[in-house]
Amino acid sequence: MHRARWMFDTDIMTYLINRKSGYERNARRMSGRSPGELRLSAISVSELRFGVASSESRKENEAALEDLPGLFELEDLPCGAAADFAQIKIALLAKGKPIAPYDMLIASHARHLSATVVTNNEREFRRVPGLSVENWLKP
Repeated sequence: MHRARWMFDTDIMTYLINRKSGYERNARRMSGRSPGELRLSAISVSELRFGVASSESRKENEAALEDLPGLFELEDLPCGAAADFAQIKIALLAKGKPIAPYDMLIASHARHLSATVVTNNEREFRRVPGLSVENWLKP
């Protein structure tokens, strides 16, 4: 398995799909990346599918979602990430500062792959021990 470079969190993907403020900066940073550098966890794909299914702009969002396999390597959650999940959850609970369950799974997946999480939700992900985090929406 080669090192995953970046794993995109669900919230930053909504900026791309919905073309929210800052998405151009994110898209520029994505351009020119080699195959396999940009990853999406099955957890994020699940959250995105739910968002599309419940959105008012369903057709447009479905089309954007269908483009993802050409831009990202879609990753199943490996069993090896379970150990990372346990360590992360214990550490966060010990500090009394857990993060949302899906975010914990995405963080576990990224940490297991030695990937940097790309997110606009820095507040939660920066609390995860041993996880590298970047926000590509910031200048």
